[in-house]
Amino acid sequence: MRARVHIVAGDVLCGAGRGLDPFWHSMMRAQPLQARHDLGDARLAATYVAVPERGEPDGDFATAWLTSVCRNALDQARESISHFAQPRIALLVGSSLGGMTLFEAHHRTTWNATRAGDPGMPTTQAPAWQARYDGPTRAAAERLGLPVSAWTLNTACSSAANALGIARRWLSHGRIDVALVAGIDVISPFVYAGFASLRAIDEEPTSPFSAGRRGLNLGEAAVSLVLMRATDLAEPTSLVELAGFGSSCDAHHLTRPDPSGAGLARAMHAALANGNARADQVALLSAHATGTPFNDSMESAAFAQVFGNHAPAMHAAKPVAGHTLGAAGAVDAVLVWQALVRGVIPPTFRRLAPDETLALQPLAKPQPLASGSLALSTSSGFGGSNVALLFRGGVA
Repeated sequence: MRARVHIVAGDVLCGAGRGLDPFWHSMMRAQPLQARHDLGDARLAATYVAVPERGEPDGDFATAWLTSVCRNALDQARESISHFAQPRIALLVGSSLGGMTLFEAHHRTTWNATRAGDPGMPTTQAPAWQARYDGPTRAAAERLGLPVSAWTLNTACSSAANALGIARRWLSHGRIDVALVAGIDVISPFVYAGFASLRAIDEEPTSPFSAGRRGLNLGEAAVSLVLMRATDLAEPTSLVELAGFGSSCDAHHLTRPDPSGAGLARAMHAALANGNARADQVALLSAHATGTPFNDSMESAAFAQVFGNHAPAMHAAKPVAGHTLGAAGAVDAVLVWQALVRGVIPPTFRRLAPDETLALQPLAKPQPLASGSLALSTSSGFGGSNVALLFRGGVA
């Protein structure tokens, strides 16, 4: 029998707040925190995004924020980890952009050195290797003393969700003792321009599963979770369990999801089977819910296939936190974790009327969540990547 895996600690830094309590209070208020921000490129107009306050030097926010949330989570978990003489700790980071902001800064540095004129954006003296996809992970691992036990996963906007699922698998198979799982992504002008070219940006607060929805609001986040086996914990039954993991890739299109929802449905069925659970036992569904016409329709189709006439309470975090890309699955995981701990499902902000053609609609008001409840979180990404994570609430 494989060991059960539980969430021991975590931290979050995003447009919805720094720390678990501020993040949770923002979700309960269910008011969009996005604002118009200058992305640092004079060629782009200020855009509607959800970002934390910035203050770290040299523009390497990804490494600074990732290091901060990971260190905070490890500090919280120190007592649980202390009985290991030499714990095998693995850092798994989900990111779709990695060191993209530094890549752009290095490009600007070269441009300024070789061409007349200045685009008016920051440059950097940070080492070039930090601009790679695994740059923030490597840099954070060195600062945390985990230089040989760090991995970066990039499956677009399902990256952090896949990282959590893989960490659960490694723990349950006994390959590691502690999993430090994180998600990190920081907006860059290049990335914003890419989404704008797809016409996927809404310049007003996003309104998932609504009629007339137009797209997403980008966001930034660094999120961390510490996972451990139940057999290594003093009172595991009181902690939230990461109970199941399912992943699929439908390879339907480079950017557009399979409208049938079949790929996401497969991932959801796999997560439920992995956690020995049935769809009608799920009390909370945390949807990917980007607010784009294609994503929400695809998710609705998948939900109809999996849940049928059973309708779990649904929540969407992105109207408050923005779409944090590769970190989104970790943001949703923290939301589910805290909902199960605190015994309540937050409401979801809605700006437009519901789309009555869709199978489910997010909650408009808070709803109690019983002890020991099951929750399912979904994530999807470019290229047809789909992930579902099953959580089980602790029992005091």
